[in-house]
Amino acid sequence: MSDIELLERVLNRERLARKDAEQLLENKSRELYLTNRELTALAAELKDEVEKTQTIMNSVAEGMIVFSAKGLIESINPAAEQVFGITASDFVHRHFCTLVPSLDGCDQSTCFRTEGLDLEISKSDQVREYVGVHRDGFAIPLEISFSQVKHGEETFYLAILRDLSRKKLLESQLIQSRKLEAVGQLATGIAHEINTPIQYVGDNTRFLQSSFQELDVLLELAVQLTRVDSPESLSQSVDALRQQVNGTDLDFLREEIPLAIEQALEGAETVTRLVRAMKEFSHPGSVEKQLTDLNRVVESTLTVTRNEWKYVCDLELDLEQDLPLIPCYPQDLKQAILNMIVNAAHAVESNLAPHCKGKLKVRTRSDGEWALIEIGDSGCGIPTRIQHRIFDPFFTTKPVGKGTGQGLSIAYNAIVNRHQGKLDFCSAEGEGTTFLIRLPVNPTESFDKQIPTEGVAYAH
Repeated sequence: MSDIELLERVLNRERLARKDAEQLLENKSRELYLTNRELTALAAELKDEVEKTQTIMNSVAEGMIVFSAKGLIESINPAAEQVFGITASDFVHRHFCTLVPSLDGCDQSTCFRTEGLDLEISKSDQVREYVGVHRDGFAIPLEISFSQVKHGEETFYLAILRDLSRKKLLESQLIQSRKLEAVGQLATGIAHEINTPIQYVGDNTRFLQSSFQELDVLLELAVQLTRVDSPESLSQSVDALRQQVNGTDLDFLREEIPLAIEQALEGAETVTRLVRAMKEFSHPGSVEKQLTDLNRVVESTLTVTRNEWKYVCDLELDLEQDLPLIPCYPQDLKQAILNMIVNAAHAVESNLAPHCKGKLKVRTRSDGEWALIEIGDSGCGIPTRIQHRIFDPFFTTKPVGKGTGQGLSIAYNAIVNRHQGKLDFCSAEGEGTTFLIRLPVNPTESFDKQIPTEGVAYAH
């Protein structure tokens, strides 16, 4: 083979190789173009999804906060900004517990996934109440549910929260309204309770007035006796005084006047006690817990409700004298006790035999970390089939116009939700019911985080 043929063969191979390379380049370029189009479309879709997700988060009424396993906030939505009064830029990289310090096990110096917080977040199906802190420093009642989100090897948490400030305000207004409504319903009975002592105060005062008129005549004659200046005048004055003494029943007056004074003072004290009890009961509640004498709460509530139970029940009152002062909301507690006492009186009334009276038993005692109030009656009892519903709002077995179904619901909210306490009961149909209120002597927090659960019957 000549050099020329060899050269042409080499050139042909190079042309074929170049042609193959150009074809390969063209194919790869086409593939890159198609891939770029797909990536561009995917990026557009992802951007659209991100914008859609962000739009959804921004439009959700509940606050949403995403934070890392160490508790550092990654993102929030406008609703959360509004709740805490802080902008998104102020939120990011802050620790979640700076916003919700009441979260159990919260420790900003360690990993967020402490034992207490794991327990909180593991119950993602539960919505619980906490206390958040607003930028201006005041407390915010919150309802929060947690969810765990895994992305690859990373773990994030989503907190969905709702500001309960308005709800708590409405609940407070409802309780106050219910309390005033109860006072209004008891007004006739209270007026009667006041009228009775006022009547015998008036009767005794009129008796003292007439008695004083008789004694005043004697006093005047005695004074005249000291002014006589002759034996004749002395004899006349003594005769006049003797005649007046004989005409006045001094033994009766000396016996009855002290009793009349005592009864008048007793009546005045009764009226004072009734007015004081009404004033204490109708006074707006405090926004903070106060150390409270439970025995005094029970006594004042029994005084206010006396006309409801005194005609149908004999009261058995057993108050432990050494009961410690309990931190609580006195007005809420009075409302709860009032509702249960009135319910007990109605239950007894519906189960009375002719010309008989039932029993109302009220007892206080301490039991370790709890202070207990028992309210029992010999009434009709609660049928087993409805016992699980007695704390439901608006549920009542009373006829229309007799009951609203709010009494036990408000009592449950006041004791369990407001005071971290327990409200249990035992009941036998036809024999009576006993409610047991348990209040913590040393509650863990001033703001409760519990959610209502059904009442659990306890055994005697």
